Amino acid sequence: MSTILLIHGTWLGGWVWDRVVPLLRESGHTIIAPDLPGLAGDSAAASAGIDPSVHAAAIVDLLERSDLQDVVLVGHSYGGIVAREAATSTRVGRIIYLDAFLPEAGESAFDLIPWLADAFVPVDDERPWLIAPLPPQALGIEDVDDVAWLAANMTPMPLATHSTAAAAVARVVPSTYVWCEVQPLMVEMAERARSRGYDVVGIPTAHLPMVTHPELLAAAVDAAAKGRNR
Repeated sequence: MSTILLIHGTWLGGWVWDRVVPLLRESGHTIIAPDLPGLAGDSAAASAGIDPSVHAAAIVDLLERSDLQDVVLVGHSYGGIVAREAATSTRVGRIIYLDAFLPEAGESAFDLIPWLADAFVPVDDERPWLIAPLPPQALGIEDVDDVAWLAANMTPMPLATHSTAAAAVARVVPSTYVWCEVQPLMVEMAERARSRGYDVVGIPTAHLPMVTHPELLAAAVDAAAKGRNR
């Protein structure tokens, strides 16, 4: 089985995978779900200088410190940008992009979804570089208990994570794109994945399937990790 490292998206943390982790472990995988620097449990360390390169370096450092090889990275939403850059490490064997940004070199998240720049609001005037979370309902969450759980745990996100252009990467690894079909935030990204020759798998969920449909997501990740999507 695989070692799978789950990279969370904007405003989230390793906690958002809590419903998926036990399911993947039951399938025999080793699962790691860290908080990205400046978010979740590390939110007190948030700074204006945190961008995708900082997050990718943290993932690579984790792989090296743990001496992990042939790791499957699962990058959700913004986490796809991080996974893409972290895969320059030869310790990464595959990427699973989960309803994720899929930039070319020189593109930022704001380039890919321009309306986000207007939707992102700073937490206060003193910290214009720190963006307050959107309401969970904007991410497709309808259950009142899930809304409360997310609202209680989401933390502000440094602006540079979305405004900084993606770096050029020289290393290409086998990749799968899991597209969440109900909330079509990433339609163009799924099409880009197809044009690159990635396996593209659609699941009938909104943008946070790890919250709303953990069993469905775990099955898709398990299949992709085993290379069974074709």
